[in-house]
Amino acid sequence: MFYQIENKRTRTFLTKLTLIILFVFFFFNNILDTVNNISYSGYSQIEAVNLLSGELADNPKAYESTAEAKRNSVLTWVYFSLFKFFKIEPLNLIYVFKIIEILTIFFSTKFLLSSLEVKNTLNKSVLYLAIPVLSTVGYKNWANYGQIFTGEWYQLPHYLYFFCIGFILRKKYINSIFTLLAIFLLHPSKGIAFIISTGPIILYLIYKNKDKLNMNKVNLSIIVSTIISLLFTYFVISSTATTIEDHLWESITKVHNWHILMGNFNLYFIVVFFFPTLILSYGIYRRLESTDLKYLGFSLFTISLIGKIYDVFGNIPEILKLTMHRTTENIILISILLILSQFKKLDYKIGILELGSFYLLIYQQNVININHQILLLGFIYFLILIYFKDNFEISLPLIFYLILFENLSLNSNVFYFLLFCLSVVFMNYEKFNQLISLNYLGPFLIIYLVIIKLSNLIGLNFFNFTFLILYVAGFLFMLLLFYKLRLKNFLFASIFALTFSILIFVNIANISISSKNLNYFFSQKTNGYYEAQIWSKNNTYKDAIFFPDPTISYAWRDFSERNSFGTPREFVTTWVYSQKNYVFQDAVNRLSIFVDNPVDTMLSLDKSEFINHISQIYYSSEIDLYKELVDEWEVSYFLWNKNYALPSFFEVIFETDTHFILILN
Repeated sequence: MFYQIENKRTRTFLTKLTLIILFVFFFFNNILDTVNNISYSGYSQIEAVNLLSGELADNPKAYESTAEAKRNSVLTWVYFSLFKFFKIEPLNLIYVFKIIEILTIFFSTKFLLSSLEVKNTLNKSVLYLAIPVLSTVGYKNWANYGQIFTGEWYQLPHYLYFFCIGFILRKKYINSIFTLLAIFLLHPSKGIAFIISTGPIILYLIYKNKDKLNMNKVNLSIIVSTIISLLFTYFVISSTATTIEDHLWESITKVHNWHILMGNFNLYFIVVFFFPTLILSYGIYRRLESTDLKYLGFSLFTISLIGKIYDVFGNIPEILKLTMHRTTENIILISILLILSQFKKLDYKIGILELGSFYLLIYQQNVININHQILLLGFIYFLILIYFKDNFEISLPLIFYLILFENLSLNSNVFYFLLFCLSVVFMNYEKFNQLISLNYLGPFLIIYLVIIKLSNLIGLNFFNFTFLILYVAGFLFMLLLFYKLRLKNFLFASIFALTFSILIFVNIANISISSKNLNYFFSQKTNGYYEAQIWSKNNTYKDAIFFPDPTISYAWRDFSERNSFGTPREFVTTWVYSQKNYVFQDAVNRLSIFVDNPVDTMLSLDKSEFINHISQIYYSSEIDLYKELVDEWEVSYFLWNKNYALPSFFEVIFETDTHFILILN
């Protein structure tokens, strides 16, 4: 396989090439368009820094900022401190922390692999990095949290946990304790789940090895970390505000899908979630059974199951907000890494079960006819079981199958699954391995995948020729490597390389390329909503209140540094973590302008329906509604999406390609 290439110089070259390509794609996909992403999503630390620094004016008529909850992470205070004392703009810090996110993934993976005494950790870390960079397959969990790179805390806790595991394997328990503390300070709810699942293991190992440890230092580290945790917890929950009633909080939160996947245990959950995750937990046990962490998978699974049970039957918001069932995410991440590492070879039966588990977990949202897919998988597994039961290993094909299955443009999932199964067979069938080596499949597959995703992302016509050149060069280089490696079987190798290259070329050819020029690609691209925010910052009073586009969930305050009346999405989420009753009642009061029974509306409509309902009222009302917003709520400016007809009683004072900024005549 890729990381088993005997020629060290060749292996090193391909590893570095693959790493560079992954970072280039990460730049184009997650760095280059940061401004636009923030201006429409609101996912950033900019609003929080504006709030803490006073850039966002304190106006009692404005709705509470969505960034209030971000005070509960130490990362927010890092952003604020760097801005206040070193005058580093939050936007620049976001770029830095996005790079830190990707570097943390790489180095934590490498650290954990070396802690397992796995060979060729650099190569395997590069391969593993392709998972979060090129896909989201490693981030499927029972709590329905997704994967985003925003320069915040969404990625860091999971990979800091890799460091924690590595320290435990190296018997550096003090380091593991402080790593758990760092995770807790970064993301309290994830930190609690990791502490509950892993803390007892650390304490047991400390007790087991107490004769070999400096117990004074160990005890001091436990005391210090506990005190810091308690002080931080007090800081987070020290608000004296009256809280919303528990049953009302729970009812509205579940309706609006606050990372709660389903309401009960049913056959679908058992087949698609429960058993696949349990199988992966068992796979972790089998691969780590000779280490101090052999029960790690089961521990994570138990915490997830407790979280899921409480999600279904519990009614205490403080516990529900922990969403401990998201811990299944780390089961998947660790499983993929251990399979890739080949730390401990398992028998073919476990390999087959793991393959099926990944298939179901990754496509949990897309399983339309689960019976048909299970039958298909069962049939394929049966064939593999009969004919190729010896030396079954799915490491490298699994990694690239996960990426292929999610990202290629052709909608033939069955075809790709069959292709994957064949690659498993070929790469593990002794006679086939005697004929041809597939060592070089991995890096070229990554390169081609990046080309495909870049073409979708960028859509520039001047890249057509570049794609063709890369395709031809890659194909010829693959043939050359096969030729050097297996001279007498060059014809067979050529057929395989040609087949694979045709597959990739078909996908490239199916991509729609828009007409853009080179200057467009390399220049800073902005959208109309961002331009509206910048204009508002430069041309309006600091304490002005805007009514933002209600179809956009959270964004407005980031670049405008101006207060908001609030959006429909904010009205059902801003109070979720704090449970502050006055924030909830403020949301109800604001919604009463649009509907007669706001609470009933919250309970009867799901997230998208609720947003659409309020938005339609906003964009189709008579002048009286807007007069009320101006007179009673001191709204000075209205954001208006150009997709809706503009009433005559508004005056346009600024416009972009997508939005008007209006005042009431």
